[in-house]
Amino acid sequence: MKKLTILLAALIIISQPVFANDELDMSDIGNKLAICSAKSSILSAVLQSERRYAEKLYDNSLKWRESSINSFMTEEGIKLQNARKAYDKVAEDTVINSGIKEAIADKDELVRITTGIIYYIDEHCQPYSEMIFNFPSCHQNPKDCQNSFYKDVNFDGVDELIKRLSNAGQRHSDAFEVYQKNSDGEYVLLTDVPFFKDSRSQFNLMDSSTVFDSMNKTIKITYSSGACSSEYETYKIDNAKAKLIKLIAYDYMDENGNDIGCTEYTYVDGILISEEKMSK
Repeated sequence: MKKLTILLAALIIISQPVFANDELDMSDIGNKLAICSAKSSILSAVLQSERRYAEKLYDNSLKWRESSINSFMTEEGIKLQNARKAYDKVAEDTVINSGIKEAIADKDELVRITTGIIYYIDEHCQPYSEMIFNFPSCHQNPKDCQNSFYKDVNFDGVDELIKRLSNAGQRHSDAFEVYQKNSDGEYVLLTDVPFFKDSRSQFNLMDSSTVFDSMNKTIKITYSSGACSSEYETYKIDNAKAKLIKLIAYDYMDENGNDIGCTEYTYVDGILISEEKMSK
């Protein structure tokens, strides 16, 4: 497998996105991102010897999966469960059609298929990754660590001023404050959810785990309170106004205080649509 590792390492170094964001085809984005997610997941499994690249591929795979599901919901007007099924179908077909399983024992064929996947991701997927982003973490990427920077996080086409609060977030992560320029040209702190904090948390909601999706104009917030006491909230931003459209919550207790084991609850537009037992 040494030949494969050397070849892929070389491709990793030279690979670059080939077109700009303003040239992206935004039609049928749910299917496109599902294919990107599946191909990235395949590649991360094959490239275990390239640990850092494999981890980045897997991280992108999860982001593209979430954005694909959100896109299916937005484009097709379908509910979360059906959007997940649509994603699973496209991802399964992508894995089957890749031929990767049949090529595992054939090194030359594995190199050919894997090389093709790398080029596909660079050409068709990486440009989208710039539209799904997190705030840079000083702990994970010290070279990217800046105390302040500019980024459009409310999807109005104008960059906001972002200020880092080192180790001030959940579990000692970095928190962030978002400042928007007003009509007088002054930057004013945004204090509305999800850009600041709410009554449930002493921490700013914006931290290194926050995921911004400029394709679907959504912001995903994480409340981390333990293995089965966390919540994941997705806000839709429309005309600078935020609306909670999806909530995934984990809890051991039911509404009557009975211990029922770790359970995942999914709400869409405030309505409970699924309840799944995670453990006994």
